[in-house]
Order: sequence, then C-alpha cells, then structure tokens
Amino acid sequence: MSRKHICHLPRLLSCIALFSLGILSSVEAKIKIATLGDSLTDEYKFYPIRNTSENWVQFLAQSRSDQVSFGDYTEYEDRGETRNLGYAQNWARSGARGQGVDVDGAGTLFTNQYFGSDKAPGLLTQEGGIQDMDVVTLFIGSNDYGAAVKAFTEQPYPYTTYNLPKLLDAANEGILDALFKAIAEIRGEKPSTKIVVITPPDLNMTPRLTKMIQGAHQAIRASKKLPPETKPMLEYAVDNAALTLRQMNADLAIEIQDFFEDVPNLAIIQTNKVLSKLTKSKHYAGFPLNVEEGGETYTDLFTADNFHPGSLAHRIIAKKVVKAVNALYGETVIDPILDEEIINESFEGFHHHDEL
Repeated sequence: MSRKHICHLPRLLSCIALFSLGILSSVEAKIKIATLGDSLTDEYKFYPIRNTSENWVQFLAQSRSDQVSFGDYTEYEDRGETRNLGYAQNWARSGARGQGVDVDGAGTLFTNQYFGSDKAPGLLTQEGGIQDMDVVTLFIGSNDYGAAVKAFTEQPYPYTTYNLPKLLDAANEGILDALFKAIAEIRGEKPSTKIVVITPPDLNMTPRLTKMIQGAHQAIRASKKLPPETKPMLEYAVDNAALTLRQMNADLAIEIQDFFEDVPNLAIIQTNKVLSKLTKSKHYAGFPLNVEEGGETYTDLFTADNFHPGSLAHRIIAKKVVKAVNALYGETVIDPILDEEIINESFEGFHHHDEL
C-alpha cells in the first residue's frame, strides 16, 4: 500500500464509521408506535368487505416506513388475541369496546389489549413491556355507541326516547373510564410515553345509520297497525334519537378534551369534526366524494359495509396523527402527510388547503 493511501486510511475509516453511525441513528430514530382500539385501528386487510381499503395504521406504516414502526409484520403467524395478524405493536381488536366484551364474538376486553390474558400478553405485559415504545395511540368507543343504539332499538313498543340519553351517557362514562385507566397504566409503566387519543366518530355520519333512520321512517309510515295519530310522534322520536346520538358524541369529544387537556405529552384528535366536514362538503381538496353509499373505490368515503371509513378518510386521520406526534415532540420527527398523498395527485381539480 502506498504512503498516500496509508495517510488517507484513518480519514477513510472515520468516514466509514460516521456513515455507519448515520445509518444506525437513522434506524434508531424511527418513532415506535403502539396502538390500542377497535376495528378503526385493527388492520383492514384481515377483514372481509373492508379489506379493499386500508386504515390509518396501514397507510402510515407503509408511507413513512423509514420514520415510523408499528413492530414486525406477519400475515401468517397468528400471535393470539388481541394482536393476531399484522403489526406486532397493533394491539387493537375489531369489535372492541371500552366496556364489556368485543362485539365480534372473540370474548376479549379492552384491558386485554394492554394487560393481556392467560393465553397471550398485552402491550404492557409483553417481553420488555412498553419501555421500547415512544408513542401509544388510543382509538376506542364506536362499538360502545353501537351497543347503546342496539339496546335502544331492541326496547319493546311503544318506541320511547327517554332512555336513549341515559344509555349514551353511560357509554360516554364507560369510554372515559376506559381511556383514563389505560393511560394511567401506560404512564405508570413509562411516564415519558407520548399519547394520542383519537375520539370516536359520530355514527350518524355513516350510511348504515342513515339507512336505519330512513328505514324506520318508512316502516312507521307504511304500518297499518299503528294508529295514524301516533305516527308523527314516532317519527319525531326517530329523528330525536339521531340528534341525541350526535350531541352525545360531540359531548364526549368535549369531555375528553376537558379531562385530559392538562395531561402532559398527550394530544387529542377529534374525528367527529373531520368526518363531519367531509360528509357536509362531499369533497376533499376538490376531490369529489361519495358519502351516500359505501363502496370499494377511492371516492367512497365509507367501505362497502356502510359503516367503516374508507382509505381517504383514514389517510386524513393519519395526517392528524402525524401532526399530533410532531407537536408532542416539538419538532418534525415524521414528515407531514400532504394532500397530494391523500388524493390522486393527477386529479384535475386538486388544490392545496388546510381546512382539515
């Protein structure tokens, strides 16, 4: 080896070392996110009908794979409840409720997602616990509302609405209690954990609820058994029930904001506001949306089950999550999600906006 090469060898080795450290720091700089929740967070990929869309976890994991990690991914090795398939740190379970067993028939509780069970660990009881996690998201409550509405619609005739506020108020209290307990346990294990709470959307915005309301009106009007003078009262009761559900959902978002606003390292995303703007405007950044009926195309705001938000809505939720995480860190640790990524970039009517 020449003297020239020998002289430059230390510099070369230093460059290699710095380059290696750069690679390692880049890998280590990934924000590790763990998720708790229901079907809005559990990967859509593994469920019929909605698997033609992707939810916010899937989009964020793929679009920011160099900056974000939800853990190892598998499509074949079932890890048991509640993780099952998908990302190792996505503990969300389709059908989960804040209170009570899931509505999908798996027999799981929300607490199983972080405490585990006698069959499988949870977020806090897995090997290493939560010490390696940077952020935890909590997105729960839709099925608590669904259970309340179901209990209301199954009440015996005559149809009354006096108990619906009680049912929904109990649901709100249960959701708040579930969030409080989960956050307390997470912070108890690792106080520095950054937490993002995502409030449940208003079920009134879904085509399924819209169709239920329309069907109830049609049934009342077509009924030959109901006395004519009672029909207006019953139709009023149906509309009042829908308004009550909307108001109680809005109240929950306010209660969550008030309850957790002074908690450090915690951010709140209100999905009811996001979806409300989309369903009213029927477009996003000039991109037209079908809000009346669920489907399998990107223009459908909801999936074909008429209940779950579709890919575009979830990309907006992902955008909100990234914004919240960056705010908690006080710097840009995840590249912001732009409108160009949310809609078809080549769409003729595209224009930039910041309304959502």
